[in-house]
Amino acid sequence: MVVRTAARWGQSMLVTASLAAISVCAAQSPGGPPTRWSLLRGPDAAVTLGQDINNAGTIVGFYVTNSGGVNFIKRRGGEFVPFNIPEADAGTQFGGINNGGTATGTAYTSDGSMYAFIRLARGPYRILPRFADQNIVGTRITDHDRVIGTATAIDPYTYEVLTERGVMIDTTHRDRVTYFDYPDLDFTNLVGGNDRGFVAGWATSSDFSTLVWFTAREGHYEPFQFPAGTVSGTLTDVNERDEVLGTYTTADSVVHGFVKEPSGKFTRLDYPGLSALAVAEMPAKLNDGQGGFYDRVDAATLTMPLGFADREGITGLLGVGYADASGVVLFYQFTPDGFVANHAAGGH
Repeated sequence: MVVRTAARWGQSMLVTASLAAISVCAAQSPGGPPTRWSLLRGPDAAVTLGQDINNAGTIVGFYVTNSGGVNFIKRRGGEFVPFNIPEADAGTQFGGINNGGTATGTAYTSDGSMYAFIRLARGPYRILPRFADQNIVGTRITDHDRVIGTATAIDPYTYEVLTERGVMIDTTHRDRVTYFDYPDLDFTNLVGGNDRGFVAGWATSSDFSTLVWFTAREGHYEPFQFPAGTVSGTLTDVNERDEVLGTYTTADSVVHGFVKEPSGKFTRLDYPGLSALAVAEMPAKLNDGQGGFYDRVDAATLTMPLGFADREGITGLLGVGYADASGVVLFYQFTPDGFVANHAAGGH
């Protein structure tokens, strides 16, 4: 029997620093209008991650340096403002932000508990209560302040995950909870949702033999159909227009971002000049810890959009692949820069 144990994805401790934005020229996205791209980078940053963005261009995210990381909120043209919850003695991580400027995320405590929180645009925050003794991860927040996330029940002795269910928490109506469970599968996670009741996520069987990415509305679940030629794919967000954000990997190991419209049209997202950026900033080889090296494969690029707004603002990660001696790409390493893409003019 396969036993699933609890783990935190991407959690880091946070320090104060400032970020710089570097704009690059416009490029044509297949099937879409010209896109303006910007790079987000912190001083001495190893990774810079824009987690989500709203229509006003406000970004929430974090970046990591050798000294630690910064959990930040940044308004268009403004400073990067660090944010931590004092009660979260094991760290704070932003998940998303809505068009009113209210953000959500997860507060971690040293006893292994996880709490969703909301932070209002003017600064005050509230930690949401756990219910049924479940850990709650706050992933996104709708314009009506409904937190989208995942509720997990964990055995306190073995740390085995007992249940995992998608949730929508209505913070304006006494934190009323709606659950989402993909039919005939054991664990369900939500990555995004909106006030129209449209959500996206993934579900697995208890032995992990089955993995399904899906969208759903009003109890009707649909497996997501990625573009033709996809080897693997992920979903990362939905917006209020029912558009879906995600990635798909092709046989050449390139990870492409995409936006899918309700009509079924896909727009591919590939950061222009990513190979050149890698040549300038990424090591040509990485020590494999066994007396050898992994070789950088500049052709195996990664554009990973993580969050987007209703007005075309998109933010996320960039990276390049590293291969073993036989040339097989084993992993991707993120660049020091995150990205922001806007169809409208104006950088960050």
